[in-house]
Amino acid sequence: MTQVLVFLNVLIFSAISLLHLYWVFGGRWASEQVIPDHLQKKAWELGPTMKIATLLVALGLAAFALVMLANLYPILPISATYITYATLAIGGIFLIRAIGDFQYVGFFKQVKNTRFGHADSRIFSPLCLLIASICFVIAFF
Repeated sequence: MTQVLVFLNVLIFSAISLLHLYWVFGGRWASEQVIPDHLQKKAWELGPTMKIATLLVALGLAAFALVMLANLYPILPISATYITYATLAIGGIFLIRAIGDFQYVGFFKQVKNTRFGHADSRIFSPLCLLIASICFVIAFF
């Protein structure tokens, strides 16, 4: 069962990482829904800065996929204990993201009736909770 969960998180992290790379190289599919509406115009005005930030997110997500794989295979030169801690930390990051900032993102956001708000409620926050849950199961079992 742990193998299935590891591979599910690897698939999720890899897909999201590739989507971020798609945006770095100019893709626009779904890009209108991934930034809170009050930041949308400002974010796209940042130009190269936004591309660098998006690239860093893509690389971070790819690194998370490697950490997940390291729970099964010794692909990183790090002890299993630290891999478990890293898995717990990743789960914590995504749990915090799912809970949100109580204003624009997460399950407890105030601003809900925007494009981002709807996508966050239907897709992003539940996905973050799923990722966090899988990380905790992997780490503890």
